[in-house]
Amino acid sequence: MLPQDKNRIREPSQPKKKLGLLRIRSFEGLLNCLRDFVQLMPMLGLTPKKTSYDIFSETIARQNLLARETAKKRSEAESF
Repeated sequence: MLPQDKNRIREPSQPKKKLGLLRIRSFEGLLNCLRDFVQLMPMLGLTPKKTSYDIFSETIARQNLLARETAKKRSEAESF
């Protein structure tokens, strides 16, 4: 082995596992790990928190329902 080979950093051919943690080598790998974790959450007894998108969707649905009820009451009042 040449002296310059000792100083060269080698990339492992496969990700290493250390103490049960997976070394993530790419952003796509991170997304895959997160997706797998979210799918396992119910089996682990965990429930995901509501996201801002969920809260926004519920708020819009509530406003639409209220607007429909108001329009219905208004049309009933006008018909009398």
